Amino acid sequence: MIAVDKVSFRKIVLKKRNALSEDFIQSASVQIENRFLTLIELKSIRIIGMFAAFRSEVRTLNLARRLIALGKTVVFPKTLIDQDRLEFRVVTNPEEQLKPGVWNIPEPMDGLQVMPYSELELIVTPGAAFDRKGNRIGYGGGFYDRVFAGAPKALRVALAFDMQMVDEVPADSHDLPVHLAITETQEIRCSVCEISPSEIV
Repeated sequence: MIAVDKVSFRKIVLKKRNALSEDFIQSASVQIENRFLTLIELKSIRIIGMFAAFRSEVRTLNLARRLIALGKTVVFPKTLIDQDRLEFRVVTNPEEQLKPGVWNIPEPMDGLQVMPYSELELIVTPGAAFDRKGNRIGYGGGFYDRVFAGAPKALRVALAFDMQMVDEVPADSHDLPVHLAITETQEIRCSVCEISPSEIV
C-alpha cells in the first residue's frame, strides 16, 4: 500500500512542480540559495554533496559556485547505472566540469577526484515531496537512500519549493529522513531524525 501511495504522491507533486514557470523557479531558487547560506551548521562543514538541477528542480549551480568561493569542497554525483549507485566527484568549476549524463542530468566528467560517501559532511538532497518530519519521496531509484546509508553522520538538507512540502509523506520504517528542508520562505528543522543537526556542529 505504501508503495502505491508513494507513486501517487510522486506523480501528483511532480505534475504541479513541472507546471511552475521558469521565472518562478529562478526567483525561488535564489531565495532558497540565500537561506541555505545562512545555516549555522555550514560554518564547520567542509565537504558538501550537491545535486545538479534537472527539469523543474531547485537550481543549484550558483549555490555550488558560492560554496566553492567560500572554500568548501563541493562534489556532484555521477550515476553508475551498471552498479546501481551514485559516485560523487569533486567539482571546482561547474560550468566546465559538468556535462549531460544519464537521463540528460548534468554530471561530473571523468577524471575528477572521487569522494567516498563516508567523507560527506552535508548532502544537499533532491526529491519530489517532503514533510515536516523529514520524510521524503525521491524519484523511485533509491539512489539517495544508498548515499544516506553510506554517510550516516552527514547532515541531510532538502532543497524544495513550498509546494513540495506536504502534510505527510508515506514512509517505510527503514527510510532515512532529512534533517532540514529549505524552501523559498522557510527553514524547516525536521521533527523526526536519526541524529540532531546540532551534533554535527
